Amino acid sequence: MTASIIEQLRKAFDPDGEISDLMDEHAEQARAAGPWIRFTCFACPTQAEGTLSDGRMFYFRARHGDWRLAVSHEPGGDAVDGKIIAEGDDLSDGFMPPNVVVDIVLTHLGDRTLNERPK
Repeated sequence: MTASIIEQLRKAFDPDGEISDLMDEHAEQARAAGPWIRFTCFACPTQAEGTLSDGRMFYFRARHGDWRLAVSHEPGGDAVDGKIIAEGDDLSDGFMPPNVVVDIVLTHLGDRTLNERPK
């Protein structure tokens, strides 16, 4: 049986599992800090999403030297096309570490309470 494409890529780019372990560690740190942030992609682009306490969604994306954080206009709405809350330079060029993403999200959504991770 052939390995899945994801497993093939993981073996090619992370043969020792160090990157995967580091991403898992940062995800655990983010959950322990309180907010729920789901990383949908870790590189090219780095993407994350989550839900604010009022039901609006947020979306983070870093690629091609830029990052942006957007929030949906209404509860349950699509944050990809939402209001841009903040943007900046991505010196990692799409390989932004998860702890940096968490810091950016917390900085710009600061006092807003984020919902628990959905089950």
